[in-house]
Amino acid sequence: MPCSCGGDDRDLSRRQFVAQGAAALGGAMALGRLASAQQRKEDQLERLPDAPARAVEDPTILVENAAFQSGGRDIQAIIARPKSSGRRAAVLVIPGNWLIEPYIAEISAMLAQAGFVGIAIDPYPQFPRKATWEEAQAVPAEETQKILREQWTDAGFLQEMADARAWALKLPFVTGERVALLGFCGGGWNSILFAADHPDAAFAVVAFYAPPDAAKRFDRPRSVLDVIERLSTPTQFHYGTRDGNIPMADVERLRGRLATLKVRTDVHVYEGADHGFLAFNRTQRYEPEAAAQAWDRAVEWLARRAPPFRP
Repeated sequence: MPCSCGGDDRDLSRRQFVAQGAAALGGAMALGRLASAQQRKEDQLERLPDAPARAVEDPTILVENAAFQSGGRDIQAIIARPKSSGRRAAVLVIPGNWLIEPYIAEISAMLAQAGFVGIAIDPYPQFPRKATWEEAQAVPAEETQKILREQWTDAGFLQEMADARAWALKLPFVTGERVALLGFCGGGWNSILFAADHPDAAFAVVAFYAPPDAAKRFDRPRSVLDVIERLSTPTQFHYGTRDGNIPMADVERLRGRLATLKVRTDVHVYEGADHGFLAFNRTQRYEPEAAAQAWDRAVEWLARRAPPFRP
């Protein structure tokens, strides 16, 4: 199911966000702890380039639209890779919402900056085709929910992931016989289902805010906890304590079940971080400090397990 955590957040530049945050605090700046917490957040933002230009406009990175076949239709994708020659490990980026949400292309480009080929795939090709994120946000929720009820299935999307993997491994700038999976919300959920079903398909998984036990709530056949004992792919999980969609009790249950597995897994929890804390365009939820720490951990996790670069 699509991640519904975007709410009414609007895309703002880093400086606009900082200015608005400071104005909103006003007299609260005198309250000490609140003021210092906000200042730390603003300082972190000031140390970052403007988020929309951080990676996708890197002159050393090529970001392009692409498509592959699955289920008799063209599936849209975004490919980001270094412009320098050579073959690199591929990381499939599995969104929890529309492919064209701004942070998805950014994440793909950040993977390219880290030496991978980042390939984001459209998790909801049944949705009406829109050119911009603003147009996608204007689509009534009732319309997308109807499409999901009548056209989208777990099995169909897991097949799309299999087809995306096969397509990615044939690209002339990709090396190895396996890919990695990096998913957000429902995309993380599906990444874990896919890895459990296809133990030899991925060299690593990174799941951001994947609900451990939400199948009944979303009327889906399997939750993460339903397949966890079958997981043999090294998997890293990231959660925020302020995530209203995922009870911390569920995260602790997941941690306990993972402790019984032989495969290496990591669970990271970020104090005060909300659902979607890595998405820079969700200005009410983006947490730059947690995002930076989580990203460093994710890149290290992938790099340790990736097939080597081939000239």
